[in-house]
Amino acid sequence: MCRRRAGISGFVLIQFVINTSGRVEPSSIRIVSSSHRAFERPARETIRASLFRPGRVWGTAVRVLVQQQIDFHFVADR
Repeated sequence: MCRRRAGISGFVLIQFVINTSGRVEPSSIRIVSSSHRAFERPARETIRASLFRPGRVWGTAVRVLVQQQIDFHFVADR
């Protein structure tokens, strides 16, 4: 049965570094915790493709270590 039809929901807590350009450093991506392994790959792909505003210190862009939770909610088909 497809997870979408099963009505499964969950989360992935992911940690990564945002560089001075606002891109995620792919080698820094780490899963901190997850409610289901099936959500980990889509979470990694989403973070890898995302663009962020870099952190700033005194107006200068700096690398930042971030933790972000990604929630997944699928509703059963009717």
